[in-house]
This record gives sequence, C-alpha cells and structure tokens, in this order.
Amino acid sequence: MKKMISVLVLLSIAVTASWATGGRQSTAAGSGQEISIMATHWAPYPLPAEDSVIFKAIEKNQGIKFKFDWRQATDYNTQIATTLAGGKLPDLLNPGTYGTIPLKDEGAIIALDDLLQKYGQNILKAVGPDRMAHWREADGHIYTIAGIVDIPGSYSWMIRKDWLDKVNLKEPATWDEWVTVWRAFRDNDMNGDGDKSNEIPVALDKDGERSLAALLWAFGIRSSVDTQFCVYNNRYIPVYEHPRYPDFLKAVAGLYKEGILDREFSTRSQAELFTLMDSGLCGSTMTWAERASISTTTNRQGGSPQAFWRTIAPPKGPFGDQNIQARDWKQAGVSITTAAEKAGKAEAIVRFYDYWFSDKGIELYSYGVEGQTFDYVNGKPVLRPELLAESFVSYRTAGLQYAPFNGIWAEDAYMQCLTRGVPYNQLADQVKSFYDGLFTINNDYFFDVPDTLKTEAYNRYRADVITGGVCVLRDRCIAGQITVDEFTRQYQGLKTRGFQQIIDQGAAAYAVINK
Repeated sequence: MKKMISVLVLLSIAVTASWATGGRQSTAAGSGQEISIMATHWAPYPLPAEDSVIFKAIEKNQGIKFKFDWRQATDYNTQIATTLAGGKLPDLLNPGTYGTIPLKDEGAIIALDDLLQKYGQNILKAVGPDRMAHWREADGHIYTIAGIVDIPGSYSWMIRKDWLDKVNLKEPATWDEWVTVWRAFRDNDMNGDGDKSNEIPVALDKDGERSLAALLWAFGIRSSVDTQFCVYNNRYIPVYEHPRYPDFLKAVAGLYKEGILDREFSTRSQAELFTLMDSGLCGSTMTWAERASISTTTNRQGGSPQAFWRTIAPPKGPFGDQNIQARDWKQAGVSITTAAEKAGKAEAIVRFYDYWFSDKGIELYSYGVEGQTFDYVNGKPVLRPELLAESFVSYRTAGLQYAPFNGIWAEDAYMQCLTRGVPYNQLADQVKSFYDGLFTINNDYFFDVPDTLKTEAYNRYRADVITGGVCVLRDRCIAGQITVDEFTRQYQGLKTRGFQQIIDQGAAAYAVINK
C-alpha cells in the first residue's frame, strides 16, 4: 500500500509540474461559434449543462457556445434514425450503439484522420500509438473523438467478508476454494432470517449480451466488452470458438445445477443486483468497485452492523487463469457530422477538442475554475471542500467531469473525490475496500479489452444470430435445457444465417486496424 501511495504522489507531482510549466498548449478555437450536439445523458450529471461552470468557461475562453440536445439511452437508436430521416443533423453526434459505420454509410458523419493530423496533436498524443488500433473503426479510419479515463480499475469481484467469518472460511483464491465458499453460502442461513434458501451465493447482472462475463474470464477467455469476441493466437474469433468455451459451459452449468449460480442469471439487471447486495441476499459478485462501499453502508444502516463487502482478486479458474476487464479508456465519443463540415465548422470543432485535451482543458474538465471550484495549494489544484462533501455525488452535481460531454479526467481529481482528501489509513473500511478494488488487488489481472468490430455483417445480423441466437443458446445450456454438444451443433447452424460473415469480416477488419 505504501508503494501504491508513493506512485500516486509521483503522478500528482508530475501532473502539477506539467500545469506549472504550461504543458500542452492550445489557442482559442472559435469566435462566437455555436456548436450543436446530440448525445445521450444519464444520471448523476446535472441538467442543463450549459449553465455549469465548465461550459460558461468554455464560452468565455474559447469563444464557443454548445447547444445540447440531450437524449436518454433507452431508445437512442430510434431517435438517431428519426433525426437522420428528418434530414437536419446537429454538428456533433454521439453514435451510441447505433454505430459509426452505419452513420458513415448513410452520409451522416465524416472521417477525422486528416483533421486530427492538422489540428489535433494533443488528441493524438493523449490516445497514443499503442491505443490507435482500438480507436480506429473496422474500415481503418477514425470517426469519433472519445473522452479518456486513464484509470484501469472500475470493476472488482467482492464478497461478504462477514459471511466468510460466519462459516469460518478464508477469502478464496483458487476455483475449488471459491466453490467451497459458494456451497457454504448456499447451505447456511447467512443473513439470519430463518430461511436457508433465499441467499444467492454468486449473482451477476445481465447487461445485454454480457451475461456471466466475469466467470468467462476465469477460463482465460479475454472477451470484448459485449462478451462476444476475443483474440486467440492473434486471431479475432467469437468467444464460442475459444477451445475452453465448452469447459466454461460445463462448469457454469454445474454451478447452476447445484443451486450456486443465481437462478435469474439470464435476466438479472444491474439495478436488481444492487438491490440483492443492499438487502443481504447475495454473497459474492463482480460489479463496480464503488458498490463495495455503497452496499456495505446500506446494509449497516439497515440493521446489519457487521456487514462488509470486501473487494477481492478475481477467481483463479480451473486452468489457473485470473482476469478482470480493465476500464474502457474510450468514453462517450462524438462524431463530426457532414452538416458541420458543410457549415465550415469541422476545423473549429477539432481545434476546440485539441484545447480540451491540453493541460488547461484537462484542468477545466476535472477541477473547474480556480477560485470557484478549486484553489491552488502548493502549486497543485485542490477541489474545494463543498465539492468533496459527498464524494463523487457533490463533485458531479457541481457539473465537473461532465462525462456525457467527453474529456480527459485527471487521476488526481478522481483521487480527491474518492478519498475526500483523507489519507488511506484514516478512511472507513468500506471506502478502503472501494479504493483497493480500483488501485491494488486487481492490478495484476487486468487485460486489454478487444474491440467489438462493428462490420457490415455484424450490424446486419447481430440481432438475429447473436442477441436472439447464440446468447439464447448459451443461457439454455447453462440452465440445463440443452447439452453442450447440442449448443455446439446449433451454434454451427447459425453460421449459415450470417454468423460466418460476421466472423470473416471481423477477421479482415482486425487485420486492417492492426497493420
């Protein structure tokens, strides 16, 4: 822990030195220009954004006023389709899950390669050559300017440490030890409510196609964000063709049959998972590390003073693999539309984002305005106490790190929010657990996440052969409704309905973006 804190101190010194010496510089991007943007908005970020300290400063210092058209993510794809049909495009558009390639094919957005080379050197530097392949789309071009979070931790496995103590078991490490713990949670009345049948030893939320992703990783299958693809022997393939996938199916089906795995694994939403955690009905999970702190506090306030969600290293699978997905560094990308290009705004937009990715832009996004939301203390930006009163809640309520509008989040600002300026050894145990899940216990197990290559075939056939096809087969196999052999046979049948085209085009796109 001392080593980790030392590293963070050095990082903070490095960032401070960069600001103090000017670092990456940029000039004003526009002169009274208005830039319209259509994007998704989600809690806990306040509305309207235009009134926040960040956007007032942008208008004052950069001469650009942003006009937002915020939409909810629920039916965003339909709203994009309606906007395209209406023929009136904003200047900036968040592609969301609609996809950049379909937008490009419909003539709605432009490639940014040349503009970035001319006016976006800070942007290119922030992404860096090692991440360039992850930035390009399947056709080899760049279509979005993405926000960047250079903090790899976000998720963590966690376990009810007080339940472990109750059954006199240590924190599990190997696969067999995890199974032993899960059986103990199943067979005992862990929450003391008199019912031994309502505890769920391991529950994981279903986020679209991502069902049971955290268990997949324990079998050495390092999947894409949607849990559909992986890179094996330098080949881009569906996870279903990884040689260990049958072993994963057999093992997880066994957990389901034993009553260890959540019976609602195929439909459990994230909100429902959080309710289980907060209600003393779940013994272990893999989710946002922050939930270790939130759910511990909620359980204690609800009458379980010994409750403690302890973040823990990911399970070591039967073959010795330990993996956890790193945070996707790309956040809330925006594309420049053909309408903006025709209006002569494309250059000003890229020049603005080049400022936004400079040291001064990072400072504004992460800390706000000196004298209003932060002060310099010994040459370092320090957020004012009222912005840290409720950790990330009060910080975001003030409009800082406005994630729906992509930028670069300084790690030092993140740390100030997390710890509220309190040294590690003085933090509450649940906050230490959150901290550990982000910065210590998972460091050796992060893997670089392969991209989901959204080729023409992927966009065309996904709903039929992936969402409504192989994912349904997977869930039926785990629930014991079909055998592993039957799963494999039916999966092969999906190839004639478009899956083989997805595979072939994905392999070709992987070769293009990694050349």
